[in-house]
Amino acid sequence: MKCRHLFAPIGLPSLVIVLLFVGTTAAPAAAGWQSSDPEVATSTKPPLVVVNAGYRLLIDSERGTIVSFRSTFGVDRELLIPDHDQLPLFKIEFMNDRYEFKTVTSSEAKEVKVSKAGDQGGPTITIEYKEIGQLPVDARVTIRCPAGETLTYWNLEVNNRTTSWIGHIQFPVVEVPFDDPASKQSSHIL
Repeated sequence: MKCRHLFAPIGLPSLVIVLLFVGTTAAPAAAGWQSSDPEVATSTKPPLVVVNAGYRLLIDSERGTIVSFRSTFGVDRELLIPDHDQLPLFKIEFMNDRYEFKTVTSSEAKEVKVSKAGDQGGPTITIEYKEIGQLPVDARVTIRCPAGETLTYWNLEVNNRTTSWIGHIQFPVVEVPFDDPASKQSSHIL
């Protein structure tokens, strides 16, 4: 998978990041998508689903996390680790004027709104996060899924109303399984 990140200058009230996923994606069936771990929170609403010729993408419709990204080329296979929906979609590290760091994640948003719109060009998912980490920080994620392409285009806009600088952003947070064909064992890489 190739990635391209475009970063706006740090310290601006808003930071825009664009990530281009090149290749395929994966997603399990909408039925039975909830976590296999009974102690892990799962959503009560079904996920948003985007399907095209190369992939199937499922987004948690309450928390705005990636449930599944499934390749539909050749062998139909999941590209993400199990229970991926328990990971935040992004992490932001702030640095204040005393050089102290604070990291917040999309999972800490006070309010999350997920919507899907579409036209002839394909669907777009918009996720809005309000008051992330009990800070005056909001974010909007847009995921554009062109109908005629096997690409997804990810965009993050951050409205930072704190006096802290943004030192680092991880977006999107993605964990994929790494299979060792020789030993028939699998592990995980970030």
